[in-house]
Amino acid sequence: MTEEEMRAYLSTRSSSLPLDDLVACSLGLPGLANELLDIPSLSLPIAQRLAALHLYHNGGRRSEEIPSLVDRYLHIPPNAAILEMLSKGMSTEGYAPNAHIYHHLPRLKKHYAYMQDGVSVYFVAPESVDMYTTELRKHMRGVHISMPWLSSEQAEVVGELLGFNSDNLRSRPTNRWFMFDASRKGVLIYGKLPNGNERAMSDCDMLSEWEYEQFRDRIRSYQRVHSLGLLTTPPISGQPYFSVSVNDHGGANEQPLHFGWMLESFLQQKGIGYIGHHSSGHFWYNPDEKRILSLEEGSWGSLSQKLFELRSRI
Repeated sequence: MTEEEMRAYLSTRSSSLPLDDLVACSLGLPGLANELLDIPSLSLPIAQRLAALHLYHNGGRRSEEIPSLVDRYLHIPPNAAILEMLSKGMSTEGYAPNAHIYHHLPRLKKHYAYMQDGVSVYFVAPESVDMYTTELRKHMRGVHISMPWLSSEQAEVVGELLGFNSDNLRSRPTNRWFMFDASRKGVLIYGKLPNGNERAMSDCDMLSEWEYEQFRDRIRSYQRVHSLGLLTTPPISGQPYFSVSVNDHGGANEQPLHFGWMLESFLQQKGIGYIGHHSSGHFWYNPDEKRILSLEEGSWGSLSQKLFELRSRI
């Protein structure tokens, strides 16, 4: 598309990014434009990075290849900011200074499960993009994600993602797991379904009684913190819940990064609040504001203290 055509195409939908920036980052490609429009809270650096990523994976890995690419395929050439980002490389390796969590997107999209899953792989909260990029660059050792206050409908959705339903006693990896290269290695899951049945899973199939009790302690502690203002209305007694813990087995795998991204992006896309913890500290995803709130500073310090003793238990 020409710039004029792309401007008309993009003006039919809303975005957090100004129209001029959207047009520039679309490169005149409707597919890339749709991808940008589908990202909640899209920032200019993310849009520029995705434009550079598109060039990188479609024949524009070196600066000298760009003019030929523009002449043959693009009506809107990449601007200086996109070219500069492209020149730094699109590495997915944590040691690379320009490594970014979204550099993994082409691999995810090539997976057979991508179209079957139906839930976007993008984070809704911009803070999560920064947090997972930081974790990528230093190797993510572990992540804990707890959903202490679920409605019956939300619990059914989360249970299905985690491979549980009212009949399954064990978790069975779903399409989204395969898409993110997530597996049962180093994963502990504990939850209560809407029918009241408890479900649990570890990479050894079942949790020990000690692990059960640690998860129950974690859930009980999280359920009490609604008085600090995380919820606008108190939770209902007996609500279903889930809690997930993932570790890297002493650096042997990247499960925390893969499983964490898989689960957090899903919860954010579904508008489900949760408490998480990794090396960045404790945080809360607020589905109303679509943002990540740190629970480590300011008025939330009391919560951080209450949760501190739980950090190393699971």
